[in-house]
Amino acid sequence: MKIIDGASNGMTLSVDQDELRAIKCSLGEAIEVIEPCVFESRMGLATEEVRRLSRKLTAVYRKRGKWKKHFFSIEELATVRNALAASFEIEDWEFHPRMGFTKEEIRVVLAEVDAILAG
Repeated sequence: MKIIDGASNGMTLSVDQDELRAIKCSLGEAIEVIEPCVFESRMGLATEEVRRLSRKLTAVYRKRGKWKKHFFSIEELATVRNALAASFEIEDWEFHPRMGFTKEEIRVVLAEVDAILAG
């Protein structure tokens, strides 16, 4: 994950397709398992906004090439970070089948997002 351009309200990132897929899986899991009454406080965005972000990322993922560019607002990046962190609540035995990644692979993506947010 690389920063291409930064702005006061967010940044354009170059994200490889595996990182993007990990983010999408985390967002999807969050939508499925986090209780609606606490969703926005845990994720930083309302459920419908997270669904909209997931749909945008699906469109980005479908573009050709390994590296994808996308503008993330600061709020979206924080939500991505929260979704990645929440995915660790999945039991070890079912983590890979549900996420398609190991916990270590998700930790790497989470560390990249944390570093970008820390700026």
